[in-house]
Amino acid sequence: MRFNRKMQSTMIIISLISLLFTIGFSILQAEYPSCVVIAIFNNVSICILTGCFIALIQSIIGYRQSKYDSVQQFYRDFVSLEGEITYFPYNTVGFVDAVTGHKEIRQILSVYSDKVVPSYQNMDFSNKKDEVLNAVKKLMELYSDQLSSLRVAEKALGEGIKFMQIDERGASAEEIRKNDIKQMELNNKIQKAIDGIADAYNNEEIHQELNKAYGVIEMYLYGEKVVK
Repeated sequence: MRFNRKMQSTMIIISLISLLFTIGFSILQAEYPSCVVIAIFNNVSICILTGCFIALIQSIIGYRQSKYDSVQQFYRDFVSLEGEITYFPYNTVGFVDAVTGHKEIRQILSVYSDKVVPSYQNMDFSNKKDEVLNAVKKLMELYSDQLSSLRVAEKALGEGIKFMQIDERGASAEEIRKNDIKQMELNNKIQKAIDGIADAYNNEEIHQELNKAYGVIEMYLYGEKVVK
């Protein structure tokens, strides 16, 4: 998308320069109609201008198509991410065990890092007034809190998995007490992270902003708001 945008900008500049040359030679030919050299240069400049305009049109079409393809790919990847995040706290009743919980969170973060981030980085946001691209940026911003909470939960679960491997055989009562306190701290950290995801998901203001951003993107891609 960036390449197509740069190509479009380049062709606009070249076409304007070519237009100025053509205007200049046309004026000269009007003043010196019998000059063969000027007539030749004028014809050449007209041919170049025609080619530039054709290339400009092609670059505009190419940019619009690359933008559509990029936004569509991001939309599909982001919907997949949202599905993973929604499924985790509401369709999974707790963790079967720490390893399973850690695996589920890693799956969500993998969708984000392997699909959503590359799709997002593939787009060009140089046009600050583009409503569709601003909606794409808004979606990423609105899910930053959930992803931050998931990273905290992933780290805490990883610590919990290592902690569970501690062999308390032969440990003193004081050591066992400290281990119990550590386990409670880890559980609280994990629960706080999951609550953060749930709080953000239940936030009505965030929901409204999400729907607005989705609406802009879906109208651009499909000409209508997709029912969720």
